[in-house]
Amino acid sequence: MVGSCATLIAEKFFKEKIIITSSSAALLYSAIISNTVNFQANVTTDRDKKMYDWLVKQFDSPENYVHKMFVAKSVFKKPLKEVFCDDFATFEFRSKQLGIAQLEIVNTDDFVNKNKEEIQKVLTKIKKEKNLDLIFLSLIDTEKIKNTFVVVDEPSKTLLTQTLGIKFENNISCRDGVLMRKSIIIPMAKRVIESRNSTKKVH
Repeated sequence: MVGSCATLIAEKFFKEKIIITSSSAALLYSAIISNTVNFQANVTTDRDKKMYDWLVKQFDSPENYVHKMFVAKSVFKKPLKEVFCDDFATFEFRSKQLGIAQLEIVNTDDFVNKNKEEIQKVLTKIKKEKNLDLIFLSLIDTEKIKNTFVVVDEPSKTLLTQTLGIKFENNISCRDGVLMRKSIIIPMAKRVIESRNSTKKVH
């Protein structure tokens, strides 16, 4: 297991002693940084860090490159609905349809404050269009290293409260640390949803 598929590709170059171009090295380096949220995500491994250390020596990295990369990812040039749908994932647990939008950006507090109404409208629209039972937005602040969750309905709020032990205020909740959707949030949410159904069947 590795935190980034780019690590697996870089390892091929490294182990086979294949000369890598500076542009390829920069792309793989960027992917590792992005996928591991600058090594803050729990999916990060020593293999990711080893390939990062090797790749960074294969090209001239601009000053403050990582910061500039995440800032660039935080500027959206298309409607918010399209942004959410670009990295939107749906899951089914015991007939419950759950949808999660995830963004990895800087200054998540500013983003939410400026776009709260639009975020909620978009989530509500996606929930209806995809016929989902539950939906929420997970924002990862890549520099402050925290998660912010935004919900639009009580069932989704209850799920996250029970799953992560967080509290909401005006449908928004923040917690320190980075929780990735696939590796942490989904397995925990699955257990909560399935345990509910098991309890209902017993009664």
